[in-house]
Amino acid sequence: MLKRASVAAEQTAQRCGSQKNRAGRVSKIIVFLILGFIWSITGCSLSLTKDLVKLPPPSDCSGLDIFSMPSSGRFNASTPRKTMECALSILRNNLKTMDRAELASRICYFLADSDTNEGRRKKFAAEGVRWGEIARNLGDWFDGSVHYYLALNLGIAIEHTTVIALKNLGRLEKELKKAQKYAPETDEGGPARILAMIYLKAPSWPKGIGDVDKAVGMLKKVVHDYPNHPLNHIFYAEALWDADDDDAIDDIRTQLDQAVVTLNKRDWGYSKALWLKRIRKIKCDAEILSGQACK
Repeated sequence: MLKRASVAAEQTAQRCGSQKNRAGRVSKIIVFLILGFIWSITGCSLSLTKDLVKLPPPSDCSGLDIFSMPSSGRFNASTPRKTMECALSILRNNLKTMDRAELASRICYFLADSDTNEGRRKKFAAEGVRWGEIARNLGDWFDGSVHYYLALNLGIAIEHTTVIALKNLGRLEKELKKAQKYAPETDEGGPARILAMIYLKAPSWPKGIGDVDKAVGMLKKVVHDYPNHPLNHIFYAEALWDADDDDAIDDIRTQLDQAVVTLNKRDWGYSKALWLKRIRKIKCDAEILSGQACK
């Protein structure tokens, strides 16, 4: 009798295990069906790739789950890439992700921004746009950070594609204006900083929304309001140079020196090397540096 009971128990365990595995597979299928449907009805993604970068399965991400996921502010340029890839993998595979779509969009931006492979950059950024749209459409319309990271991802997704970029200038401007309205302090003046650079680099009227003078004025204010972010100083220096103001060389040098000072005050992760390279380029263009230093 004990043997029969043991066999029965083993058979029951096998059935339960099989049901549990099937339930897990069904749950994962439901997640992808729901996300696929939502992604298919979000507007901007029509022009962007829908392919996803392959990530490690959640089972390989020990110590990190949907419940212990750090808050948005914990993910930044200094977060280890493996941690961000694991976090995104977990968010992709869990229905509770719906109320953390802004976090997924933010992670996608940092993964895209730090990736040197153009194809992967585009895929992460396009996914980040879709997560941003999910967050916005599910009620986070008044969350400035949602609009901000949606815009950052969109900017990467359409870079180097002139026709698509021109079609999306208005969309970028709209998202950044909302970010500036609802959360101007995001990323230490990020919404105004990026919006100003769009005005600086975009074609001027009637072909586009470009306005160099407007960009210079906005960046001057951003530097005043948020002096501790290196990009505020770097972008302001770049705008002064692009404005062709011959009397601005001293101001450009001051802004770039201040950018270096702020870079050394905290950990900016992978961004530091990128920003130092940009500082050197501006100095060489403005002939603050020359010769061997610019080769």
